[in-house]
Amino acid sequence: MSKSQKILLSAVLLIAVMLIVVFSVRYFSARRDLSVLKTELSESTARWKQINEEKLVIQKDLKAAQEVLRDAELTIQESEERVVILENSIADLEKEIAELNKKLSGTQQ
Repeated sequence: MSKSQKILLSAVLLIAVMLIVVFSVRYFSARRDLSVLKTELSESTARWKQINEEKLVIQKDLKAAQEVLRDAELTIQESEERVVILENSIADLEKEIAELNKKLSGTQQ
């Protein structure tokens, strides 16, 4: 092997070792980043599940509150209808009382 071949082979070997070092550093850096991302994903997933559970409880409470509100609105509507009926009945009774009072005052004279 000639001296120039040895120098060339040494240069290729040196470049190969440098590439191995560079790619190893990048590989371990990428593994570290992946580990961090996995941890963050796990934490994010756990937080999402917690928020989802809280949301389900709130939705259940909201549904119950909406049902109570719907019942209250129906009660109010029925009460308003009953008020109209009772006001009409009162008006009729007042007319009858007035007529009876006229008859009574007419018979007393």
